[in-house]
Amino acid sequence: MSSLTATDPECITVVLLDDDAMALTCLESFLTPPEDIQVLLATRCADQMLELLESSRVDVLITDIHMENIDGAQVAREALRVSPETSVILLTTVDTDDSLIQGLSAGASGFLLKSAPAEEILSAVRTVHSGAKVVAPMSTARLIDYVLASAHTEDGSVALSKRERDVLHMLCEGASNRKIASQLSISEATVKSHISVLFSKTKTKSRLEIVVWAFRHGYATTFGYASSDRATAS
Repeated sequence: MSSLTATDPECITVVLLDDDAMALTCLESFLTPPEDIQVLLATRCADQMLELLESSRVDVLITDIHMENIDGAQVAREALRVSPETSVILLTTVDTDDSLIQGLSAGASGFLLKSAPAEEILSAVRTVHSGAKVVAPMSTARLIDYVLASAHTEDGSVALSKRERDVLHMLCEGASNRKIASQLSISEATVKSHISVLFSKTKTKSRLEIVVWAFRHGYATTFGYASSDRATAS
């Protein structure tokens, strides 16, 4: 763990969070040389990170989305609640649909692989600080494919039961089948059945595709759920 007490108003201030000490050190080494970037804190403790966000100007937070005892997506949500002006970049070791869904749903401005070269991470920090978003190239390609596919579907006026909407909302948060089952007090088999019905009704084929569909047609928003004015089946 390392930290700096004084901040340069001309610099992009950055906080790093990762439960892997070696990864944290490596990431900090990428960001230390540039004169326009200042690492305020590199820590394995989410609480310490949040305390700094409450007391200091933090332009960019970089955190691993999958940590052993910390939910990176939830950390991102909490960080944005405490400091809405902070841009969040989520790092992942594996580029999966679920990770991408969790990152987008958490309100992250960036989604990168941990194996990304230093130049890509530095560029991402500057890009999100400017107000734009950055997504790993492979993830971008998948998103484009799904958005283009959804552009050719119907207008989205699909009748969903309340339970189906509940499941869809949780899919938009990146929840696993187990978490959905626990939250809704149903079996995982029932969750799978609801998801299959959702795929059929929305003409989608994967979790990422149905989440893109949901956002595109107003069933979900970046920081919450859509209003209940959509058609509902009994």
